[in-house]
Amino acid sequence: MRVKKFSNKPIEWGSCNSSFMNYVRRSKEYNVRAWHTVAVALMVILSSMLGTMPADAKKKVTSKSDSLQLKIDSIQNVFLSQKLNYDKENEKAYLKQRYDTAKLFNLTRQMFATLGQLDSLDVAKNKKPKYRKKNSEMLDGYRRNLYNGGNYFLRKGNNKEAFCFYDDYIECAKKPMFESYNYNETDSLMPQLAFWALVAAGLQNNHHGVLKHSDLAYKWVRQDQVLQMQANAYMSLDSIPQYAQTLRKGFDYCPSYTYFFNGLVQHYLDREELDSALMLCNEALSRDVASDKNLKKHFSYSKSGILLKQQKWDECITVSEEIIVLDSAFSMPYYNIGLCYFSKAEPLSRQEKKEKRSLLNLSRKYLEIYRDMEPKEKKRWAPLLYKVYFDLNLGKHFREMESNL
Repeated sequence: MRVKKFSNKPIEWGSCNSSFMNYVRRSKEYNVRAWHTVAVALMVILSSMLGTMPADAKKKVTSKSDSLQLKIDSIQNVFLSQKLNYDKENEKAYLKQRYDTAKLFNLTRQMFATLGQLDSLDVAKNKKPKYRKKNSEMLDGYRRNLYNGGNYFLRKGNNKEAFCFYDDYIECAKKPMFESYNYNETDSLMPQLAFWALVAAGLQNNHHGVLKHSDLAYKWVRQDQVLQMQANAYMSLDSIPQYAQTLRKGFDYCPSYTYFFNGLVQHYLDREELDSALMLCNEALSRDVASDKNLKKHFSYSKSGILLKQQKWDECITVSEEIIVLDSAFSMPYYNIGLCYFSKAEPLSRQEKKEKRSLLNLSRKYLEIYRDMEPKEKKRWAPLLYKVYFDLNLGKHFREMESNL
């Protein structure tokens, strides 16, 4: 077949879109390759963006409406190029040929961004958007690929890209272009996808990204994890009131998940709000979850530590003894009891020698048990036993403690 040479005749400049379509028709006539068509289309777009159109074309831009239409036409050409590349990769996938998965997903995002820009110009030019219905229907068919793209990049460890895909998917619900679809009500995937957006944001320390969709993610099934990520984000952003509120919400929702209890207790201790910390411990012990042996031990141990700070020696001893009943292999209650007895004996005068000696012997008993259970914790038990042996005048033991200090 005889192939005609490509004509050097200049392309007619009217609108970018009409020029492009004329050239496509001419390309078919002269059997020019598709990539050449795309290249010329891009040249048209760049020319219009850079203001390098021929003088006769510039004269036609006589109003704001004409200017907007030229921009719309240029963006349509960009979209046509993106769609062409997308279809090529998609065809390879359909034919089970080797294709670029990342490129396919990235082109999806680009098409959403391009037509989103076009929609804004369309609204600015036309009171009733001219292209919205057609473009939104088309993009709705591609929207699931934003979800799939997020999953793909999350599996690849590219958390930044994964978040962008999830974010774009969710943000469609807020855009006027998709208002008729009412995604917040009709798309059951939204909360689940918001959760994975939180995960992707958290993995890259994008704290604002975590908070952006946390309320939506809370509607899914992993509320405890959502609240934990939300609390961590508030802490990292130094938003302490919101951090404490989230911990409280988490504790109320899931008291058995000790992250919230521990964080809230520490929050009170950091501010020396010991009464609030103690109230929280008592509240935790009154919950049904405290019937679990390990949880009851955990809450009780926190309570004993607070009582120790408040110098409520007898109450601390009582709670610590309850913990030993629950778990005799747990070493810290022995130390706390020994410290409490020593602290009770310390201020007694010589006239109260008998009572003081009795308390010191009780302190010695529990501290030696703790020493035997935790021989490597010398910094904790050695100074106390040194004082106990000294006050009890136990020379041999005293000298032994001296060597451990």
